[in-house]
Amino acid sequence: MNQKMELTHNQPAAPAVELPHELSDEVSSKTLPERSQTLGALARRLLRCRDTSELLSEGAAGFGTMAGALRCVIGVIESPEVGRAPRTHEWRADGSAPGAPATSPLFDLAVSTRSPQWSQDLIARAGGAPERGHSDAAGGGTLALPLLGSKGPLGAMTLHGERLSEWRPEVVELLRDAAGDLAAALERSLDHQAAVRSAAELRAVDRERNDLISIMSHELRAPMTVVAGIADLFERRMDRLAPETRAELIDILGRESRRLARLATQVLDVEAIDRGRIDLRLRTVDLSALARESVADAGLADRCEVVEASGARAEARVDADRLKQVLLNFLSNAAKFSPDAARITVSVDASVREISTRVTDRGLGIAPEDIPRLFHMFSRLDRGDGVEGSGIGLYASKAIVERHGGTIWVDSQPGRGSTFGFTLPR
Repeated sequence: MNQKMELTHNQPAAPAVELPHELSDEVSSKTLPERSQTLGALARRLLRCRDTSELLSEGAAGFGTMAGALRCVIGVIESPEVGRAPRTHEWRADGSAPGAPATSPLFDLAVSTRSPQWSQDLIARAGGAPERGHSDAAGGGTLALPLLGSKGPLGAMTLHGERLSEWRPEVVELLRDAAGDLAAALERSLDHQAAVRSAAELRAVDRERNDLISIMSHELRAPMTVVAGIADLFERRMDRLAPETRAELIDILGRESRRLARLATQVLDVEAIDRGRIDLRLRTVDLSALARESVADAGLADRCEVVEASGARAEARVDADRLKQVLLNFLSNAAKFSPDAARITVSVDASVREISTRVTDRGLGIAPEDIPRLFHMFSRLDRGDGVEGSGIGLYASKAIVERHGGTIWVDSQPGRGSTFGFTLPR
């Protein structure tokens, strides 16, 4: 008997499974002990398999052949979400036509009841054809066997036959035991793959932590050097500095101190995002006024204008401190990646249902292929001018805006500047 392997539900094509010689014999020539021995050998091979796709492919072919089925489908429930289709692997005997869907009410019933289910029984319960028999009368039959793991159902195996006489009670019992062996092998494989994923995730987290330490060390060094230098200058030469020089240095101190505070806040935000907890203190805020405060705090009043694009009041219930962080990050990036004298525009547009705030610069712009990476953790774009950011400001900004139920976006053209904005519901 020749076999072929097919996968459903968009699974990648698996290599053809080379069945051992005893599985390629005609099913009718097998005695029950021989079938039991062959299934035992198959179960032992499956227990050694760590690749779930390979395990399901060989299992579907082996069990389908041993049962004399036309089709064997193994469905694995990978997500407990309602309505989420299971991952399925299908084997069909050579020349057999596609049958019923890989998953069906029979599959669901076997999983929910944790017991074997026959299509004939399902039809009989609905008032249809008589219950199954063991005559030689022609007719299709489907048996669904649950795959039970130590923590609950993993899925089910459905066997589709051509004649009811194929499903003798002793063979069904043998297949039921074999389904238990398949479930044990499947659970072991899934646990192995979960452990591999967990190890990879832990390594990724460790890399992110190391990246954060490296980036923040670099980012903190510059403002701390400026602050330390000015403090040293004041200590040694305060009385010899001209009043206008002292005023300029004090202004620089304030600007760099605010920069340090923003960096510290970003680190705390990343920690809060990782824990899934960004707490908001909501109150009614005029976003136009908040934009003007942010411009002043960023020290950009001389090159930045705030435009109210509509006559409606731009009020919403928000966390003012959190949104100011977003605006300060937008403004900082606009100033950093624009020529020194280039104008920056902040516009606030309010409608009945939403408020949009955007910061537009006339700087270098961003290449289209780089835009999808902007809001990722530690994404630092190389714009060819040697200027880099921390790689966490936009990541934190996105989380803050989405925590408010809003959306964050960017529109940019290389050489013509960028617009970063967010839209919030009222």
